[in-house]
Amino acid sequence: SDYNLRRASELMDENKYQEAGRLIDQNLKEFPNDSDAHILRGCKYRDEGYVDYAIAEYGKALQFWNKHTRTPKYAIYRSRAELYIQLKEYDKALSDLSEAYECAKKIYSFNSEEYVLEELLAMQAHIYYVTKRYDESDKIYQELVARNNTEISAILGLARNQVERKKYKEAIVLLD
Repeated sequence: SDYNLRRASELMDENKYQEAGRLIDQNLKEFPNDSDAHILRGCKYRDEGYVDYAIAEYGKALQFWNKHTRTPKYAIYRSRAELYIQLKEYDKALSDLSEAYECAKKIYSFNSEEYVLEELLAMQAHIYYVTKRYDESDKIYQELVARNNTEISAILGLARNQVERKKYKEAIVLLD
């Protein structure tokens, strides 16, 4: 029930994960396809450090997601991507971030107050940087700068990529 999930969320805020888990389990026994319950269980597992279990729960949440699910689909993909990043499973993280971006485009526009699209792109660019795929990282950072020429984190990302290539003059021009 909605009450059980709200209460479980409150208990998790109080670090009472065992009690929260009982309420989530109770909800899932009654409603096994409840995407919101799987999301909450995924959050519980994430907070407890059970990354693999959290990833599996986010997968179930995506499987059962429907228009009545309270959490937007992009947010589930993003949460799972963050876990893949922790595990250094960068290709899976990039795949989820790409899905998150496609879902978020249906809700948000660039330069909206939420900056959801920009954040998702920046996360992808950073993964490309970490995996030394600087050209792909540059492409995303350049897109961000083209959309907002004062996007400082994208400019810094481009400069950082130039430094990694030992192109110091190009990096200085970007930062000037």
